[in-house]
Amino acid sequence: MSRATYPDGLQKRGRAFWRALTTASNERKQVLDFSTAERETLLEACRTLDRIDNLTAAIDRDGTMIPGSKEQMILHPAIGELRQQQASYVRLVASLNLPEDVAATNEFRQKRAKAGAQGRWDRDLRAVN
Repeated sequence: MSRATYPDGLQKRGRAFWRALTTASNERKQVLDFSTAERETLLEACRTLDRIDNLTAAIDRDGTMIPGSKEQMILHPAIGELRQQQASYVRLVASLNLPEDVAATNEFRQKRAKAGAQGRWDRDLRAVN
């Protein structure tokens, strides 16, 4: 297996996610095939993972409560942004329609192939009748 390349600017977790989905692994023998739009969505999901890690590190470093402008304790602003980034990540990954595992990958392909064959079969029957 060759070492995968990944887009510039990705950090550790983003690179790992990119490699996991764009290269074959022991568990998943085939490489997932992404359209140009799907690759852009995948890139945004990877960037979002990196943002999530950076926000989490800031919260871990500063704590969940920080001093406000008048020294009152307020919720760390990164917490709200972290929640937004997590929701964004979920939407991005869901839009990729990724199979959950190898069995799901094979099942997905089989269902798509069966649906295509059924469509052709139905079309051929309509042409005969």
